[in-house]
Amino acid sequence: MMDQYVTFGDLLKICSVLLSLANLIVYIYYNHKNSNDNHRKNKKK
Repeated sequence: MMDQYVTFGDLLKICSVLLSLANLIVYIYYNHKNSNDNHRKNKKK
């Protein structure tokens, strides 16, 4: 085992995990933002 070298497959796995995490964070952020906007609109009525 050579710990110094990272294979292309490992890079793909790491990138896919990071992308899925980024998508999850953005999804939660926009849902939270939209829910806050909806609450503010309801309060103004």
